[in-house]
Amino acid sequence: MVVDNLSSGKRENLNPAARFYELDICDPMLEEVFRQEKIYLEADKAARELNWDSQVDLREGLRRTVEYLANDKR
Repeated sequence: MVVDNLSSGKRENLNPAARFYELDICDPMLEEVFRQEKIYLEADKAARELNWDSQVDLREGLRRTVEYLANDKR
């Protein structure tokens, strides 16, 4: 699954087998995409372990969460 607003990318660079959602990560529809795809982020755990400051902007917070999840070796 790929979520991207294509602000700096091109659709033809995507893996053709990937389900693609053309959305900005701040779009309220992202929650529905996650629900449809049955994706559950451990954002709260990531936030605590990263000492997530409530003033961190949403994009930076999401980037940190994705990075945390990508590095989770469970």
